[in-house]
Amino acid sequence: MTVTKQDFVSNILNELLQCSNGKESSDPTINAIHRLVSEAQRHGRDVLSNIDSILNRVKEEDKKESFYTVLDSLFDDGIKWSRVIVALMYMIEVVKVSKSEYKKYFGWSVDLICKRIDPWIQDNGGWERFEQISNNRNNLDEPVSETMKKIGTVVLGISGLFALGKWLLN
Repeated sequence: MTVTKQDFVSNILNELLQCSNGKESSDPTINAIHRLVSEAQRHGRDVLSNIDSILNRVKEEDKKESFYTVLDSLFDDGIKWSRVIVALMYMIEVVKVSKSEYKKYFGWSVDLICKRIDPWIQDNGGWERFEQISNNRNNLDEPVSETMKKIGTVVLGISGLFALGKWLLN
């Protein structure tokens, strides 16, 4: 039986979500990705604490665009391993807090990974490369903390735009 890229990526994202809820995976690559994502979460506590309120402020018709805007901003000047880690962290956090919209955000995450991130991963050592990075942070092209600053600026900017929009409309 052939596994499609969609199924492969869905499985990775599902396992990472399970790991984020305390379940360890039997796959060493998933565990390595989870360790890296957890490290990014520690660097980005301030950004992550606002995700739920930001999602609630976005109008239904703007949710997909704002989700992609945040992630696209990470890669506006190229894809790097640290940015992939932060993108996965962001997707996992959004999916976790999206509650009734879980499937929507999960689907958008899988779509973005399949179309934009997975081709780059395959060209740069494959998913197994996360194991090497997890064992030696010198394999990262930029510190995760720097990437967190970038996503934090974008998330806060989007939050500010939606708050301004609400204020102007009232």
